[in-house]
Amino acid sequence: NILYIMAATLSIKEIAIFGALMNYVSLLFVTGLGIASASAIHVGYAHGVQDYYERGKKGYAGITLTLLWGILFLIISIIGADIIAGFYTKFADLSNSIVNLMPIAMILVIVNCTQLTLAQILRNSGNTKRPFMINFTSYIIICLVSAWIMVDYMQWGILALFLSQIIACTIASIVMMSTWLQWHPISWYKSQYK
Repeated sequence: NILYIMAATLSIKEIAIFGALMNYVSLLFVTGLGIASASAIHVGYAHGVQDYYERGKKGYAGITLTLLWGILFLIISIIGADIIAGFYTKFADLSNSIVNLMPIAMILVIVNCTQLTLAQILRNSGNTKRPFMINFTSYIIICLVSAWIMVDYMQWGILALFLSQIIACTIASIVMMSTWLQWHPISWYKSQYK
């Protein structure tokens, strides 16, 4: 993660907290990556046989599954934050900081996995340029600039690193979801069941 470069400006305690939380986030991100890949396979197959109704259904299923999975692990991680923090450190101050930042780290997982699923299903629907440009803009420009402002000027420390990623992933998710909705309006699917 490119934000580790900015983490170098933080204190040793903040780097330890950031590292522990990013490790936990990475473990959960792998599951979200699996959901995104499975969704992309189903969407790509439906696109290949030109079944656009099924392509939309599979895409919406992947988006829904990603959000439900993220919310489930948000709840589990908040409830079990003390246990999870105990796996990373025995120091009470570090453990308390990990517990306090756990909800923010889990929101990062949800928005990151959502934008990943949307990017995958858009690519496998034949739209490869837009997800690339959206991800490039959100990660390289929005994420780095917002992290730089929040870390250097606002002095928000570790919170800035998480918030900058959340901002970038949320913007990417919104833009990609609007693209998906243009291709697959929900009203069209509702009309099929009347």
